[in-house]
Amino acid sequence: MLGVLVSLLFAGAGLLAIGAIGATVTAQAGAVRGLLRQARADVAQREYRVSIVSDLPTAAPAAGCGPRRAPLRAIRRTAERRIVPARRAAA
Repeated sequence: MLGVLVSLLFAGAGLLAIGAIGATVTAQAGAVRGLLRQARADVAQREYRVSIVSDLPTAAPAAGCGPRRAPLRAIRRTAERRIVPARRAAA
């Protein structure tokens, strides 16, 4: 009987915790929406400030500013160079 009572107590505590989480999410939903709205406004302000400060039109991409790949270099085979003279000396 005591085991059943304790199980019900834990189940009730779990339901209470889930309810508290739900209440917190519901209460903070407006704050989260406000933060997302502010983030969108910040992006719009940043784009506006860049358009005011920059010399180039916003639609024109800057020439030559793309990523560049490093040139490929030939790999030297230094290990083979060291082995060949050793074989010649042994022969």
